[in-house]
Amino acid sequence: MKKRTLIIIIIAALLLVAGGVVAWLLWQRGKGSGESSNNQSTEKPRLVPNEDGIYEGGFDLEAGGSYMIVYDSDTAFAVVEALSSSAIEGVCYLVEKGSDCVVPQPFKLATRRHSSTLALGQEKEVAFEMGGEEFRECLDGGKHIVREKTGKNHTFSVRPYYAPEYTEVTDRRFKQELFRVETFRDVEFNVQKGYWATLTGNEADGYGKIIRSGISKSLKRRDVSLAMDIYLPQGENRDPTDSQTPVANGRPLILFLHGGAFYVGDKAEPHIAGWCRHFASMGYVTASANYRMGFMPTKKEIQKTGLDAAEDALDAVRFLKGRAAEYHIDTNMLFVAGTSAGSIIALDIAYAKDCDVKFRAVANMWGAVTDLDNLKNSRTDIVSFHGDADQLVPYDEGFPFSDIRNGKVGKALFDKMYGSKALSRKAVELGLRCKFYSFAGEGHALHLNADRSLNQKNYSFIQDSMAAFFYGEMVPREAKIEQDRFDARHFLVDHPMVQQVQWNVPRAFVLRQTEKEIWLVWPQTSVQRIVEASGHYDNGIGFTCKTEI
Repeated sequence: MKKRTLIIIIIAALLLVAGGVVAWLLWQRGKGSGESSNNQSTEKPRLVPNEDGIYEGGFDLEAGGSYMIVYDSDTAFAVVEALSSSAIEGVCYLVEKGSDCVVPQPFKLATRRHSSTLALGQEKEVAFEMGGEEFRECLDGGKHIVREKTGKNHTFSVRPYYAPEYTEVTDRRFKQELFRVETFRDVEFNVQKGYWATLTGNEADGYGKIIRSGISKSLKRRDVSLAMDIYLPQGENRDPTDSQTPVANGRPLILFLHGGAFYVGDKAEPHIAGWCRHFASMGYVTASANYRMGFMPTKKEIQKTGLDAAEDALDAVRFLKGRAAEYHIDTNMLFVAGTSAGSIIALDIAYAKDCDVKFRAVANMWGAVTDLDNLKNSRTDIVSFHGDADQLVPYDEGFPFSDIRNGKVGKALFDKMYGSKALSRKAVELGLRCKFYSFAGEGHALHLNADRSLNQKNYSFIQDSMAAFFYGEMVPREAKIEQDRFDARHFLVDHPMVQQVQWNVPRAFVLRQTEKEIWLVWPQTSVQRIVEASGHYDNGIGFTCKTEI
């Protein structure tokens, strides 16, 4: 841009500024004589234009104020550093076409009644025939006409310039423990004919011991009460600095299912209850449900027990969906997780054909399926955990209980099954979102040590990995700031789940801003350029992202 154009812009703008000097001085004097210092505000509120961009009643200039000037199609920013009755001094930044950098130019404008002179940088003083009083009524942000000495007219506007309002959104929901948890125990959701729905023992017990523990109870079916424990995050986030924006449509739900070879176990097992409390403290609604167990040791009986258990798990989800308003559940954000037999059930209901319950993802902990083609039945994503030395449930493919009598028991009582490695291959083939964590040299029940105490390392790893995977269902792609490779001034948050963004742009000037985009220029003296954006996704989860240029 030519220096003459720059000079004209500054003259036009600063004559506007000059018009406000007398009013500003009178205002300052009025403050000193008519108001107590205790009533003076240390921070003036921002001026707000109407829908036409006009500041109703106009505005006055202030020392330390910044102003945006548009002259024909050119733009500049002026910072007023000093005001007196006869002069204005400060720094001007002219926006050069195509550049994201503005060069500071010191200025001094001396004003008289009918003329003004401008000293800009090293330039000679330039006379301007219009005095400040003529511009006083033009301090309103609207378009006006400025006249050169030659008589040529130009359009211009001046408005106060403010850095964008910014509030950083800190939201650790579904990532960290934040809420108090209230537990509702033994909530009955159905009654069915079966053997039992709870029995002391766990999946790490030997198979012979498991069968002996319940053989006397598996002779006759009876009415069995099916119950669940429900864990609810309570009240507001315990950290007041964290986002309190409600999650749209309610909270996600995770149903946990215990293991135990369809024979032993209970909803209140410590490791299951621990996961329920942890995820509820992060903001999920969680539940641990019992299901029908027990069978005579025949292939037909075992298959029926598996089908009954899957139906019970679906009934538990239907029960919770029916009380979605009471428990604040988002019925479109359902998850299911299980260990061993509980994982087999979770996989069965996650990929059930023509099912009225749809899950966003399943956490498979050392489980398996009898038919890999079941994964074609739904678009349910899957995260899996399995030890490659597991002899109870196949790691890849094979028969359960491969360690008993050279695998003869497993082949006699069960169909061939496909474990986590085979499941993951199929999920990738079908284009499902999939993550597989393989534990080298480890066997069944990864969360337990050989003495059946909690394996804290594996337990925490599984917990954190599951949380990260489930979070990826709610926020499939985290918001990031992108810079336009064709326009260095242009930055945007290109994300379909983000509708409104607040920007923090230290030391930069904002040329233009829309809901998700911003155009910036920086003074030449700015060494570090930081752009930060914050807001909420459509589902109410907050985000903050930052980039350094």
